[in-house]
Amino acid sequence: MGFGFASGNSIKKQIETQGQTPPTPKKKVTDFSCKDRLFIAVLNDLKREKDSAENAKFYLNEPENFSSCRDILFIEQSVDLNSDGKKEFVVRGKNWFLCGATGNCSTWIYERIGNRYKKLLDAGGETLEVKKNSTSGYRNIFIKIHDSCCSSYLETYKFNGAKYKESNCLFEDYGITGERNVMTCAEKTKQSQEQLRESESKLKNQ
Repeated sequence: MGFGFASGNSIKKQIETQGQTPPTPKKKVTDFSCKDRLFIAVLNDLKREKDSAENAKFYLNEPENFSSCRDILFIEQSVDLNSDGKKEFVVRGKNWFLCGATGNCSTWIYERIGNRYKKLLDAGGETLEVKKNSTSGYRNIFIKIHDSCCSSYLETYKFNGAKYKESNCLFEDYGITGERNVMTCAEKTKQSQEQLRESESKLKNQ
């Protein structure tokens, strides 16, 4: 069974016959507009990185996805991390390209050096907090990653003289009673692996 659709010309003729002004067709977006040097630096880094290059290439080549870099990036905060009188920029992603279903989004910190931007942090999560204490002259960073309704990963990043690196990772879980349970991320990984092996063993024995 076939379905017939009125062509654009036939609809236009019907409207003109009824004395109405035909609607102006929407302009198709063909070029990606991004004039902000900071956002350009972020996108260029995404295109170069192995883990994100393929997705970036696909997404940026689809003009209907967005028309400006501000559709997928925004400056969450600007703060002087190293007390030099100049602010660094916390940039977060938005849209499905740079965010997950649980609310975690790609997050970066960039430092301006002359006319270019240097990436200091490459992470991701639900929230980012700049701590008061510092390491190697730069304030420490705390990131919370939403895992589920009752659990999260808590990561601390410290500056190593060149960039931020994860220095501590904890997993917190609130059970049915609401009691807070905390373990290291390494312990959580080991626990998950053991649970997986137990499940696979049970399936084999059924």
